[in-house]
Amino acid sequence: MCLAPRYNLAIDRTAKELLEEARQLPAGELDWLVQYLLSEVNASGERAFAVWQREVGEPEPGYEEWFRVGWKRRLRTLRREFRTSG
Repeated sequence: MCLAPRYNLAIDRTAKELLEEARQLPAGELDWLVQYLLSEVNASGERAFAVWQREVGEPEPGYEEWFRVGWKRRLRTLRREFRTSG
């Protein structure tokens, strides 16, 4: 909700209305707005990932190899199943 400057009234603004207004901005201002919004999304994602990483910590030594070997075995099994089912 924001105040309409002319009337000082509280109004609800929809995303569609904001998008229509943004499209009317001069090219340089629109470029700035897009870059700003993208950087905010990226920054919030990086912050969330950092928090998650602190919570779960680093994987135990050998985990990556264990995971890779497990998937290789599973893929071999799936290939065999696929060949025999066709």
